[in-house]
Amino acid sequence: HDKLTSLEGRLDELKSHIFSIRSDITSVKRDLLEVEAKAAKSEQLVNDAIERMENVDNDLKVVIDWLKDVINALDDLSRKLYGRAYFTKDVFSGEPSPAVRSFVDGRIYTSHERLGLKLLSQAVYRHVTYTEDPESQPILESTSETYLSSLMIGLPRYMCKSISITNTARSPSETLLLRKGDCEDYAILYAASAHYYLSKLGLKHSVAVLAFEGRMRLKLSFHAIVIGFTERDGERMWFLADPTWYGYFTYEFGEEEALVKCIQEYQGYWHICSITPYYLVSFNNEVYVSSWDDVLKELESH
Repeated sequence: HDKLTSLEGRLDELKSHIFSIRSDITSVKRDLLEVEAKAAKSEQLVNDAIERMENVDNDLKVVIDWLKDVINALDDLSRKLYGRAYFTKDVFSGEPSPAVRSFVDGRIYTSHERLGLKLLSQAVYRHVTYTEDPESQPILESTSETYLSSLMIGLPRYMCKSISITNTARSPSETLLLRKGDCEDYAILYAASAHYYLSKLGLKHSVAVLAFEGRMRLKLSFHAIVIGFTERDGERMWFLADPTWYGYFTYEFGEEEALVKCIQEYQGYWHICSITPYYLVSFNNEVYVSSWDDVLKELESH
């Protein structure tokens, strides 16, 4: 009887251990389910993080492209503004620009060059308001570069300074944008526009801006006009345009003496006592001239 009682006690103890083990197993299962749920959630978080990183990477590419555009725009702005300090062939750099093409295409529809060149002089006169050059102009100038290691790009640092721009010239595109300028700016815009127009017609031509010293009564002044020639079927037409003075235009057919006739007609029309050429600027060259022979020689060389 005592043995039976002892056995029953051990059985009860064993049952208690079994129940405890079963409880532990249930707890482990519950913990495993929780771990599995947390693992699934962590996996989703990791996937979300990867997706966000991919989006950030794409955004960075967009930002980098945008910054490059900004840098290029600033470089172009600095180049154009700083280049205004000099009246050289560089004013025609990059011309005819889209702005010049649009200006000509939207106003000149005729294929008759004599009429087209005249209308073009009037168009420049109407588009631009005469304004004297200011004494100074603020400009942006690139001074150094800051490298962004995380983006792997370099950003230029700019400083603003003032330069003297008395008697300087704007590019044709800048004059179109500002719609103001002095005689040199009128002439440069016309020269670029005429060059594009005659090129469209497929005609041989030469166009240049001529700066001269003129005497009207007792007053001596400096002025800029456009001179040149174009050829069709072996016949040469010389022309002179002064878009600053009400879109003036004249022409003569013939050899080199025809240009002299254009000059004489221009002098008579505006009551100019004398004209002395001193500086010629074209797409290919800038040169000081002292006679009309120098002018003709330079035009023929282009």
